[in-house]
Amino acid sequence: MANEVVGTNYLGDTDVADNPRGIKNSPGKQNQYYKADKFTWDEFVKQIPKELYPSKIMGYLIGMIFILMVIIGAFNFPVSALLSGKLDIKLEIGLPMVFFVLNLENAEEIPIKIGGLLVDSLIYVFVAYCLNVVLNLFILKNPFANIGKKPNVVVFSKQVRK
Repeated sequence: MANEVVGTNYLGDTDVADNPRGIKNSPGKQNQYYKADKFTWDEFVKQIPKELYPSKIMGYLIGMIFILMVIIGAFNFPVSALLSGKLDIKLEIGLPMVFFVLNLENAEEIPIKIGGLLVDSLIYVFVAYCLNVVLNLFILKNPFANIGKKPNVVVFSKQVRK
């Protein structure tokens, strides 16, 4: 009867059959996980690979994306309508949302659309970050560096055993 399985109570303590030495877990003492309590924010940041950090290239990429959007908007400008004398022309810049509207008919309107500028800026920053990660992968870890190279195999004819 001393070795009967009685089960566990609500504290997780076991009885004699599960714990023959009679050691009970106190409710204040819990299992000690090695990384659970000692894992700090600094250790987490140190584990992020260097390729995922933004570099100076990202600023240039964001600028190039904005310039590219302005060029695309300039190509969409209806020059023939302007030359024919129509004043109800709008120059709209921005993809996927318009963030700059130059209305020739009503020049008193503010040309910058804040909502479109915020959404487009977030999208452009995300695209620039993705391009930056890809470029960092090719710059820091060149995947094509080992193509065509033979492995350096050294054969020791006389090995000394200690």
